Amino acid sequence: MGMAVPKNKNDKDGCGSYWVAKVDLVCGPVLRFRYFGNEDENAFGWINVRSGAAHELGWCFINRRRLSPPTEVLEKSPDCQERLQAFLLQEKSIRSADLYM
Repeated sequence: MGMAVPKNKNDKDGCGSYWVAKVDLVCGPVLRFRYFGNEDENAFGWINVRSGAAHELGWCFINRRRLSPPTEVLEKSPDCQERLQAFLLQEKSIRSADLYM
């Protein structure tokens, strides 16, 4: 499952921008995710779906929000923006109903 999550506020342009992430573990309303393009098994984040911060794939496009990879993703995967389209076409989105329980 994929979703759009806010970037870390400490990232150079993190405030107000998002990047695509893949959910790899569900613990009730808390999801463990990895940013698309970062294959490091130790580089993951947690988000509570009840916080309203995570969104279904396509939300950024509909709401005119910027998709921008975090600095650590760009460093490890400079071509991640070029590969994003293929990822979005094959990945299933987390359902909006699941995000707003």
